[in-house]
Formats: sequence, structure tokens, C-alpha cells
Amino acid sequence: MASHILDDYKTKNGDQRPVESCCQFDDLKLDFDPIFGEKVSMEDICEQTPPSNSKVCPSLGSPPSESIHYLKKEDLVTKCKDVYKEAKGEARNIQYDSLDGYSFTYPAYQDPSQMECTCAQRDPRFSSRLLETLPGSEGRHFVIILDYSEEIKDTISIVKKVAKTLLNLFTFKDKISVKFYHEDNLVPSDNKADCLKISSKATPYLKDKILQQIENKQPKGEAASYKKIFEETFQILYNDKNNQTEKHFIFVTSGYYKDGSWSEVEKGFKDGRKSLECGVSFSLLLIYDGKLAGATYSNNKNLAGVGCDIEGRDNFMEFELGKDNNHFTINSKISAILSSAKNFNDFDDKVHYIMPISDRFGRGTTIDACKAVVDKSSSSQNPMKGAVCLSFLTNEFIREEWSQTENSYWFLIKRNGQTFIHPKFGQPLGSDELSRTVNILQIESSQSFKDEVYNDMISGVPGSKILSDVMMPISRGPFGATSQNKTLTYTWKAVPKSDFILTIVTSSDYEKSELKITNQGGAEDYHRLDLWNSTYLDDHICKYSETQVAVKDLAVIKFPADAFLRPSIYFKLETNETVQELKDLFMPGETATPRGLFKSIDVFKNIRLSAQATKSMDQYWKNDTSEKAISIIARYIGMENGFFRIYPGLLMNPSYDPRARPWYRLMIAQKGMTLTTPYLDAFTGETVMTLGQVLHMGKTSTEKAGNIAMDFKLPYFKVLLDKSINECETDGACVVIDRNGFVVYQSSFMEKNENSTLENQHIIKMHSRVAKSMIEEGVMIKNYCLEFRNNITIKEWFYSLDHVTEAKKYESNRNCLDYRVVPIVDSNLLLLYINDACTLPENCNCEEPINNERFGYCSNDISETNCECPCIQPVTCLSDLRITPGRLECNPEDKRKTDFSEKWFKGNISELTLCFDPECKKRDTWDNCESFKPACNWCFKFPNGTHVADEKKHCDYSDEECFPTPSPPIITPAPPTTPDSQETEDLSDGAIAVIILFSIIFVCSILGGIYWWFNKKAKRRQRNNNNNGNNSNTTLTPRANSGFDDDQYQPGYQPSGHAPNDRLGSVPSPTDTKDAAVEITMPAVYEERPADENGSVSTTA
Repeated sequence: MASHILDDYKTKNGDQRPVESCCQFDDLKLDFDPIFGEKVSMEDICEQTPPSNSKVCPSLGSPPSESIHYLKKEDLVTKCKDVYKEAKGEARNIQYDSLDGYSFTYPAYQDPSQMECTCAQRDPRFSSRLLETLPGSEGRHFVIILDYSEEIKDTISIVKKVAKTLLNLFTFKDKISVKFYHEDNLVPSDNKADCLKISSKATPYLKDKILQQIENKQPKGEAASYKKIFEETFQILYNDKNNQTEKHFIFVTSGYYKDGSWSEVEKGFKDGRKSLECGVSFSLLLIYDGKLAGATYSNNKNLAGVGCDIEGRDNFMEFELGKDNNHFTINSKISAILSSAKNFNDFDDKVHYIMPISDRFGRGTTIDACKAVVDKSSSSQNPMKGAVCLSFLTNEFIREEWSQTENSYWFLIKRNGQTFIHPKFGQPLGSDELSRTVNILQIESSQSFKDEVYNDMISGVPGSKILSDVMMPISRGPFGATSQNKTLTYTWKAVPKSDFILTIVTSSDYEKSELKITNQGGAEDYHRLDLWNSTYLDDHICKYSETQVAVKDLAVIKFPADAFLRPSIYFKLETNETVQELKDLFMPGETATPRGLFKSIDVFKNIRLSAQATKSMDQYWKNDTSEKAISIIARYIGMENGFFRIYPGLLMNPSYDPRARPWYRLMIAQKGMTLTTPYLDAFTGETVMTLGQVLHMGKTSTEKAGNIAMDFKLPYFKVLLDKSINECETDGACVVIDRNGFVVYQSSFMEKNENSTLENQHIIKMHSRVAKSMIEEGVMIKNYCLEFRNNITIKEWFYSLDHVTEAKKYESNRNCLDYRVVPIVDSNLLLLYINDACTLPENCNCEEPINNERFGYCSNDISETNCECPCIQPVTCLSDLRITPGRLECNPEDKRKTDFSEKWFKGNISELTLCFDPECKKRDTWDNCESFKPACNWCFKFPNGTHVADEKKHCDYSDEECFPTPSPPIITPAPPTTPDSQETEDLSDGAIAVIILFSIIFVCSILGGIYWWFNKKAKRRQRNNNNNGNNSNTTLTPRANSGFDDDQYQPGYQPSGHAPNDRLGSVPSPTDTKDAAVEITMPAVYEERPADENGSVSTTA
């Protein structure tokens, strides 16, 4: 392909013609192709040039008049078809980017009109494919001098545009050093400025730091000394002894200088060039204010070429104030630097592999194999033409479907140790994301891997090695990480005809398990409600939230996009027919296999097994008509293969994947029950909490099958807490936290504040004094995990309370503070009961959020003993990112990924009945209304504060504007009924049911246990008072009688009536009323049912 393109340059003058930018085609010319899962044309190409882009998006400005070589289209399409046929379907795209701004992509496709300006900004001269191919194997060395003296102040906006465009030239292969000629930088103690002078790899992290300097610095100080700048810069380049490295000196200047003698300046410049034997490219970028004296202007311009007469080695570029320095003009001038200084006659013909980037067809990530198009003939003045690339899907680098689980994974590296693919890397954010530069030793960081595996692996010789006691990290998503010692087996092999090494890692716990289903499930309902029969929906649609509808008496299922042959099928191409086909495939007794729909038969079978194994929950959920079930918003199961079942059924965004949700990542890494912090629900946008537990393949299996969970609103948790613990009635007395210190609940969460978020609020930020004491006492331990972001390894701080296993009272060295920590066994939660009488404020060192981070800025040198804010992953864009003055913005996502949720129902949602309707308005007594808190409130005041007449007091929905009456004495709800559980070693219907039951009583366990603890002490005190002749009823309050003065309390103390092995927080037996005055119940999710003799689910290893 490269030879064909080069022949076109040599034999033709270019096929001059107008082109359509952003691939705008008549839809009739495109046909659906299963390889791409999209409509494409295998008979055409997409082309782009700066002139065509400017027509599509005029706001980018007009490009300068310049010569562009258009490849002959007819011959090009023929050649692309031949190459594509020769690749036998292995390649996915063919793309060429040239240095003069021409680009083509094969096959042709249709860019949506909404993406036109986004598409038009894709300048071929700055594509990652071209930029990473041009440096060859050795990379380049750039030294950049930016004039930030007082003389630049009138043109500073142009300086910033030019400097930011320069940053786009550099790739991870390049070394860069930057100096701002600015008064502050002349001070030796200015370490922040000095560190940029050191030549370092051009990682996005370093480039981001430079970008911050470009934006934040303001012109200051006298004009630059050219003589000093030249001496220092040439010395830096001279010290680089790698003769294979292309060297560049780029000088961005106002043109003003303070040197008295220009001849001395010119001599210093010539001497510097001579020392490098003309082996450096010099580019002077003059930011011209129009006032520069003629002689001074000429001196600057004439520097290009001084001391070196090699044509094309030097550049002079002028950016004049008042001229149109638009997107295309600046790109055009600066891209000329790319072709200078290189001796392209020595440029190797090696194929260069580009790091994974997002595939524009939504199929996943791709790796590009690229080759430079170079004219090495002596007659060519511009030998470098561009780079042509073939794209391959990353998942096709490994032929067999290999499950990425906690006990098995695979990674791909180059022979230099550079990591291309690893489970710790997330998906690229956009199609232009730069390559990663993390070495595999930073990720596989055990000493035994370094000593026993690494050198053998990068040699390319196939091998295998078993390593004992390797620390294997288990991610908790944004909540830190845990780790386990495991025995790991590394098996590696070189990928033919490449620099890649493929490695598969399995732990000693790995077992290839599969669900063995003895029943055949039942008819399934697919989540595409918009493609259902409308007659059926008319009788079953209900109001799920203010913006979302659901099917009130059915559960629906959804499959992950990556289960399909082409994920874009999941985004756009589902029809009534395909939905019916999916439903038919899951009918009882159906053994047919889909035709070209799923990625593989094994993937489909695995999905169908998940559907059959979880089908029995539909009936449990549907049959639960108890009044207590009203407060549960949704119940669902998410499996490790991405299968999802939810009740009530609703239409979901096609990109929804349970495995990507924070609740799933948190639960899959926990033992026992897990309760999340409040967060915004992906379906409703409302604040919810999720309670759930991990599912295993069987009782004896360590292989995790997924999570089972339910959602409820925050007020429900408040009602249960208030009913259970009198001590928590005072604000701030009780705080429920998870084992990373994030606050799950406290009373202030109920206050309305539109500018605050309840998600990921940490104890450090909300209760600084207590947090400091917990760190000092060793209750909360500061730790860190390594995250790979912005192409570097970041030490990310988090806090852990995993070691806290027993209740204990702590007295701070601050005499005004003490607190008790009560762990909830078999869960991720702890209760803090705080007695804080301190008056002086005390805060942790927690900076305000910057750069879209949820908490403060995370540096690498935070003291391990200080009280710092934990680091939370920044909010990321799911589409193209652009920088605008003062903020970062995400461009609209590609509309091919159609979001059809919340748009198909055309009726009035407010007129629908609630999916779980407490029928508040029909409840005409206080006790009948209050029994449905928080769904219903008894209203005794109007919103303006005036009292309602007795005959007009009424029950209304909790989201209506009314003031509820204060709660009278607690009414004890009836205990739940539970079905008999069956002993089984497998993930049977009964096993899932029992897990659901445990999920429901879990909140009861938390609240009942907490109540039991405090009520026990209250009763004991009251008995003591009675024995002293005091027969009055004493009210227990957090401050006056908190239980901290109980001398009988000792760590591990077991109250009477409970065996030592009873867990703290268990629900008291309904027959044991000695110490339990209140029993808390949550709504059951199923009715008791007879055992199903033929409905078991088992596992085989």
C-alpha cells in the first residue's frame, strides 16, 4: 500500500477535485456490512483536507492557500480492495495521513451531521498515526524556548495558541525540554520552572504540566538575551550523544532582544550550529506585533540558514498580530517542522505499531500497524509524504476467548517492556488518545516477576513460569484496592511478525467453571420496550420516576454490547424482528443457535445459562405484593459476563453495562453484604443507595458469578435509622461509613442542597477532627494504590478500616472528643457514634477540587501521617475533549450510539400509576399513613407553614410539598416471613433466594444490632436508677448519656443471651424479647414457595 501511494506521488501531479469532509455520503450508496456492524461502502473512500474541513465548520477559519496532493481516487480504491482481500479480513480499516493535510479512510462510512465540527478538527497532519510513525524507532529531541518577557504582552494570546499547537507535535518517543524566558525563571530556587528544562519523555502528564505553565504565566521582565539562549540551548543538544536522534531547536519569540551587538549574537549562533555539525533543525517562530524595527525584524528572519546551508533544515514562521491566526493557519505553519532535520534517506522501512485507540465504528479498541511513505530518490525536495496504516481489533490479537477474571487475565507488551494492553488499563477515551508509556515492571511489580520472568519474556522465546506468593491486586474501582497473595502462572509467546509479546496469567484458584442448568428457565422479556407490542404495554406501563417509565409486573433482561459479533448492532440496528429473534432464543427447551448475531457460540451459551440460572427470581419479585416492598425502587442481578436482569422492567441505554457501574465494582471486591454511599441512579438520575452481595458459582467455588442487589432511596434508610436508634436523633451523633471511610449516611444528607453531591463524601472532609483522631489512633490507616493515568504511574492515596473487627471506644487526646467504632460483621460498614464537644474548628488539609477531580489534588509526595483528602478518579469525557477558555468541554458523543431511552414514550408520565404505589391519598388515618414512611407523610401543615385544620389533615406522597407531623411512639412492624432454605453446593434457585433474603435482612441486622447495643445499655442504666430509688423514665440522648461512661465495656465484650460467636448486629430472635424492644423489617422480595425438585442449578469444575 505504501509503494502504491509513493508511485502516485512520483508519477502524477495530484488528482485535483473537491472532496466532502467528514464522510458525508448518500445513504443509498452505503450497505450494511457485518464485519463493521455499520453501513459502509466497500467501493469508496472517505477523504479529508483542511479546505474541505473549513467548509464544513467555518468557525475554524480558512486555511492558507497551499498545494495539496490528492491521490488518484479510482486507482486508490482498487488498491485498497486488493489489500483488504489479501489481509483475509484481518484488517479493519486502511487509513493514510499526509504532511500536506490530505487523508483517506477505507471503507467509506457516514459521519453524522451532529459531529461535523468535531470531525473537521481532525487535522491529518496531527493524527496520532502520523506523529508516532515520523520519529521512527529512535524518537526526536526537542528544545523549546518560549519568550514570556514583557515585550510579548500585546501578543500573548497568539503565543499561547502557537505553544499549545507545538505540544501536539510530540509523542511518547520524543524527549522535550522547555524554558520560559520569564523573570521568575531566572531565580535558581524556582524549582517548578527548572524541572521543565530537563529533557524528559513527552508523556501527556509532562505536556499537561507545560500546558498549565503556558496558560498561567503572564509576561514579565526585560527582553530576552539571544546570545545566552543560543549558548544554553545548543549546549543541551550537544550533550545528547545519540547521533540517531533527530534534534530540533524551536524558538518562539517577540523578536525583541537586549543584546547590544548583533554580530556577537550571530557568532554565538554559528558556533552552536558548527558544534553540532549542522545536525539540528532550527525553527524561529516570530510573534510579530507590527512595531518591530525593520533591522531587528530582518535579523530575526535571517537567522534561519545561518551556519547551515542544508535545504529544508531550518524554518522561519511569522505570526503577526491582527492577521488571521486560525486553527488551520497555525497548524499549516507548524506542521512544516515535522519534515525538517530528518535524513529520510536513512529512514527505516519498519512497521510501527500504534497504541490502542477507540475504534470509530464502536467495535472496541484498535491497534494500528503503520508504515512511512518516504521518497528516497535524490530528486525529491520533500521526501516524507505521510503514513499509511492498517487497523486491527485488539481482541483479535488473542484468538481464543480468554476470560478476564480475578483469577485469570492476559496482557500485551512490546519487547522493550512497554505495555500495550493490560486489565489495569481502561478503554481509551477517544480516537486521538496518545500512546501509553508504562513499563510492564510498574504493573507486574513483584520482585519475582522482575528476577525470574521479565528478561525471558522480552527475549521473545516462548516460556512459562510459576511464581509463588505474588501480591495480586483486586480493584475496588474508585475506592482504592485490596490485594491477595496468590500463586500465579505466567505463560508467554511472541506474536509472529511483530514486536509484541502475549502473556496469559492464571492463579492457583483459577478453575474453568460453568453453570449446569437442569431446568430450562422460561420465556424472557427483552428490555427494548419501544419495540414491544403497544397493546400489551398500554395495560402495564407505570411511572418509575419523574422521567422514566417501566413495566410494573415484569422483569426484563439485557445483554452486554461486547457479547455481539459487532457491538454497533446493540447500538443501532435492533428491530422488531431482531428483538423477537432474541426472545425466541431464550424460550424453554429452545436449543437453536443464533445466526451471526453473537460474538461466538460459547458467548451465547454463557449468556443463556445466566438467563436460565436467574430466571426464577422473576416470580419472587413479582409475587412480593407486601406493603414493605413499596420502598424498594428496583431489584436486579448483574453477572460477570455482562448479563443484566432488572425488576420492574425498563428500557435501558444501549451502552449500559452493570460491570462498569460503581456499585458492581465495589461489591465484586467485597466479602459479605455491601451497602453503597448515595449516588445518582443511571436510570432515573435520582439519589439512591444500593444493597447487595456477590454471587459465587457455588458454595465451594471461589469463582464469582456476579452481584445481586436492590435500590432504595435515602429517606428510607433515614426512617429505619431513626426508628431504631434514639441516640441518632441529634444531628451528627451517628455516622455510618464504609471501610474506606466514605460516609454512607448521616442526618445532614437529608438537607436540601442543590449544589452538593452525596456520592463519595469522605469522613475526612465531613468530620475532620474525628478523622484526624482515627488516623492518630491507627483506626483508619492511610495507604495507597498505583493507578496508571496520563501515561505515568500515580500513587493514589486512600484510607482503610479493613482491620477493624471489634467494637471499641476511643478517647482522643482532645479532651472534648470521644467516639465509638462499631463494625457490622460480614459487611463493608461501620457505625461511628461521635461525642464531640469541641468548639474550636479543626480541618484536614483538603484542597478544593480542581481539574474535575471529586476531591482535592493528588500529588506524589503527600505525607503518610497527614490528614489529606483521598484521591478519587477524575470525571472523564466519553467523547472528544476540547480545551476552551477556563474549562474543559466534551463534544457530543457519536450519535451512531443511539440513546433511545426516555424518548419512546409519548404519553404524560405524571398521569401513570406508580410502579410501586403506596396509595398515600387513600390512607385516612395517621397510623395507616406513617406505616408507609418514607413513601407517605401525614401532612399537618401547608408549605407556607400554616396549620391544616383537623378535618383536612391528610396523607400525601413524600415528594409532595407538605410538612409531616413529628413521629409519635414507634410502632413495631411484624417480622418478615422467610422461606425454607435448602442446603446446596451450587447456585440454585434456593441459593439465590437465600442470598436475596440475606440482602433484605442485612439492613435490619445493621439497625437492629445498633439498637440492641444502645438499648441494652439504656435498660441497664434504668435498672440501676430504679435500684437507687429513681423510678422516673430516663430519656437517652447522645450528649448527656451516650454510653461512653460504661465501665463494663471491654473490647470483645459479649452481652448475656448471645453466644460468643454471634455477630454483632444480628437481628434478635422474635422469641427473645428480654433485650429487644424493636425489630426492624425490610420488605421481602419473594413469597415462600414449595421446593422445586427439578429446578436446581449446579456447577461443574
